[in-house]
Amino acid sequence: MKKLVCIVLCLLSLFSISACSFLNYALLDKSDFEIIYVKGLLDTHCHGEGDSNFLTLTDSDIEDIRDAYAYTLETEAEFMAYYWGILNDSAGEVYEDLSEKLKAELVELAGKLYPLTKYEVTTSVKNDDGSYDVYVSYEPLNIMVQAEEKYAEYEPLQDFYEKYLDADVNSMSDEEYTAYTDEYGMIVIDLIESLLSEDCYNNPKVGVIKVRDIDGVYEAEDFWDVANEFIYYIGYSD
Repeated sequence: MKKLVCIVLCLLSLFSISACSFLNYALLDKSDFEIIYVKGLLDTHCHGEGDSNFLTLTDSDIEDIRDAYAYTLETEAEFMAYYWGILNDSAGEVYEDLSEKLKAELVELAGKLYPLTKYEVTTSVKNDDGSYDVYVSYEPLNIMVQAEEKYAEYEPLQDFYEKYLDADVNSMSDEEYTAYTDEYGMIVIDLIESLLSEDCYNNPKVGVIKVRDIDGVYEAEDFWDVANEFIYYIGYSD
């Protein structure tokens, strides 16, 4: 999917481990670089944070972390807009068509969702081919699944559809259609925000992320195979 490709390219291109940065890290006399690396990728993506070891290891700085996090939230906002029908993909609508207010609200919502992710990078095993299997325990979020289940019965949505029952959206002016989209978008946002609580997780799981040397650069090539479920989809159903 477009979203997955965009975030992967952003994170893994910015935060790969070159020979030079690996040497700088080695000079710190620290081990378990693969654990530091995977935890740093997760912390960057979920919280916009990265400790000094991760920054040294990837030859990056805190501004790189913040830029990647901001891009993650913006991309999640765009994905939600399509997923919930705020944007009509079949009609050729694009994220830039949304009002600045609604885009900001979607980004703010993403900023509330991502910090809720629960994960812990626990241990790693070095393989015979020089790669590392890094183990991550996590509790998958189920917020979006809950939102899907409540969607049809959500009273503000029922009121919205009743209000526009006889409306012809195709004949609306640009101003009217923007107001219509904003109204629907804010109702969806309110629905999701109503589900942000301690009771928004599925049973704990363990995933494995492989870190290997690819043409002289270490990367977490399987990063999204694990991250998909508890970060990327934020609990979306299959």
